[in-house]
Amino acid sequence: MSIFGRLVTLIKGNAHAAIDSMENVENVLNQKIRDLESAYTEARDGVAGAMAEQKRLEGLASQAEKEAEKWLNRVNNALDAGDEAAAEEMAVQYEKNLGEKENFHALAEEQADTVSVLRDQLESLQESIAEVKSQKASIVAKHKMADANESINKVFERVNKNSSLNTLNRYEERANERLNKSKAVKQLNSTTSIEEQFKKYDKPNGSSALERIKQQRENNAQ
Repeated sequence: MSIFGRLVTLIKGNAHAAIDSMENVENVLNQKIRDLESAYTEARDGVAGAMAEQKRLEGLASQAEKEAEKWLNRVNNALDAGDEAAAEEMAVQYEKNLGEKENFHALAEEQADTVSVLRDQLESLQESIAEVKSQKASIVAKHKMADANESINKVFERVNKNSSLNTLNRYEERANERLNKSKAVKQLNSTTSIEEQFKKYDKPNGSSALERIKQQRENNAQ
């Protein structure tokens, strides 16, 4: 795994650990995204430095090549002039510059390969940041849903613990019992009152002794 890949894995792991231990998930994730973006900035600066080094090596190779061409021209001019000694000395300088050119060119090619790898890793890091941002929205939404569900569950737990519904049912049963009882008492009171009203219309079942004597006297007189 590349250094950038290990960096992303480390930051993601720390983010998951923080999610398990902290309440404010959104703030934790925002901080981890800032950490990734800061790491990306540092990595980008490093890649830019590597690219600059590649350009420097390519420039040195080009400069050494130009110097070698100058010395080669001088060698040819000296040979044309028949100056073997001067041509030999100039040939040494030519080979020196030619060697420097080949050395800088090889280093520039090696640096170019390094830059290519670093740029791929930098792009991968950028994609990882985008992935974390996308996951953050989903994670935050899930935690908010979980918070809402937990709040609702706590409400129902309190209702069940307090037996509020059962208490209401008991109150309703008592109210119904009292209402039925009061209706029954009222009905009984109403029946007694009617009987008392009709008592005044009842005739006595028998007469007194004096009235019987009076009645007998009336019968004898006839």
